[in-house]
Amino acid sequence: MENITTWSTKALALRVFEKHTLDRMDPKIKRREMLEYAAIGPVGAIGKLADMAYFRRNTALKEYLGPLLWPPSTIKHSTHRHGPDIYPEEACQATGKKLENEFNRELNLAEEKPLCTRSPLQWDGVLGFSDPVSVIGAGVNMQWAIQPPPRRTPQSPHTERMTPNFSPWEKRHRYQTLVARGKTHTSPTMSPSAVEGNGVADVKTTLKPNIGVYTNPNHDLWVTAAEPSAEAVKSGSDLKHGEVSVAIRSTGICGSDVHFWHAGCIGPMIVEGDHILGHESAGEVIAVHPSVSHLKVGDRVAVEPNIPCGTCEPCLTGRYNGCESVLFLSTPPVPGMLRRYINHPAVWCHKIGNMSFENGALLEPLSVALAGMQRAQVALGDPVLICGAGPIGLITLQCCAAAGASPIVITDISESRLAFAKELCPRVITHKVERLSAEDSAKAIVKSFGGIEPSVALECTGVESSIASAVWSVKFGGKVFIIGVGKNEINIPFMRASVREVDIQLQYRYCNTWPRAIRLVENNVVDLSKLVTHKFKLEDAIKAFETSADPKSGAIKVMIQSLD
Repeated sequence: MENITTWSTKALALRVFEKHTLDRMDPKIKRREMLEYAAIGPVGAIGKLADMAYFRRNTALKEYLGPLLWPPSTIKHSTHRHGPDIYPEEACQATGKKLENEFNRELNLAEEKPLCTRSPLQWDGVLGFSDPVSVIGAGVNMQWAIQPPPRRTPQSPHTERMTPNFSPWEKRHRYQTLVARGKTHTSPTMSPSAVEGNGVADVKTTLKPNIGVYTNPNHDLWVTAAEPSAEAVKSGSDLKHGEVSVAIRSTGICGSDVHFWHAGCIGPMIVEGDHILGHESAGEVIAVHPSVSHLKVGDRVAVEPNIPCGTCEPCLTGRYNGCESVLFLSTPPVPGMLRRYINHPAVWCHKIGNMSFENGALLEPLSVALAGMQRAQVALGDPVLICGAGPIGLITLQCCAAAGASPIVITDISESRLAFAKELCPRVITHKVERLSAEDSAKAIVKSFGGIEPSVALECTGVESSIASAVWSVKFGGKVFIIGVGKNEINIPFMRASVREVDIQLQYRYCNTWPRAIRLVENNVVDLSKLVTHKFKLEDAIKAFETSADPKSGAIKVMIQSLD
């Protein structure tokens, strides 16, 4: 039914639910049923509401919606009540037009308060959807509506029973803003005037010029002007629906940043032009689009550096790190956050309260470690091997210690990094990697465990020899979980893994980890501040990168700051 606008169906679902919720017209109508309206498409939704048998059981709804719907004589009889094929196209078109005119005149919601459309990206449980169901949030009130999918199927989706009392975390993290690609996204419950012509609700007016840290295919590194300009931030001319402007205060240099600079690529991700680095950042909100209600100027936030599409299968099943068209900041060609100011979807900006900006920036590598911990299923009392005492390995060490893993052995080729690990976690056993075969190296590692073979090896280097040693080290039925990023192709001891039933798993970034990461830092379960060994101003970013790339510098985590 292309001629019935999804706007009409959204308005119908919203209005019915609003009347039920606010006026308590019929307490027997369940929220789950309203979700079904949204799931079965424009024709099916209108048809279901027009079903006279249904309305006979819901008198109040019949009285309200009846005049807007076509006469019962236009409905074809069928045993399948909700199917989109049982209602004549002409009747549906006429009704859709009626509804559109009615709700356009009566609701005009966008003129009263800006609304924001969100989609189900982050689920704690496993839920399936044949069509994506969305939420429209107006202030603290949440009403159900639908989000038009790329295609429709006749099957009704599985939906989740929800309560109206969403916590602030749920509002922001269980439902994610859908950011349109290319031009401003117009919410169907929002008049175009509310989103056309960019604007800001509030903005700080004293801003320094924006600068950024660039590299290119020639492996140059320099600092120069960057977008958005300070003038654009002040005017809000570049701020899109659902976005905020953030003044980046701290950004950590990741090994991938150094690799993009030195090598120009990581696998298929290739630097092909002038490219801004940086994806571990936190800062302060300095401008807010009127469509954003949960953030305000002055809020301290950590920026999750991805913008998933919200419509592909990974997004709809809660694994948005596998989004087929994700925009991940600092991954070519998407510019990173080593800038003074960025514009970013508000939903991916996590409030950090009074947490330091440095700790806020380090929530990104903490999320990497948490994703590995969760999928590797590290449990209380598990003997765990951690390969690599770099920033990710050291954060993973803290997480394993907090989870009760015991004993924990961490390996590295650097004695200074092992000493740092021992200082960070006194009960860890350190093991310096020697130039041995993978099998002999594994024997030495097991000896460090006191003869116990580890249940889990968390490989944080991506180095082939380290991965091989991990495979040789773990017990029968053990697991090697590879967090580190390595070469396009590596060799592994296949037969050793086969005859010992060793599970080998890998990870790609993270999803649904930031709220947990924030809680861990806020409650002092992990201490990220100890990882910061060097600090530089944004203007001195070249020196910061040279320090981070120099093994002799003793750097663990180099932080670049832009504090006005």
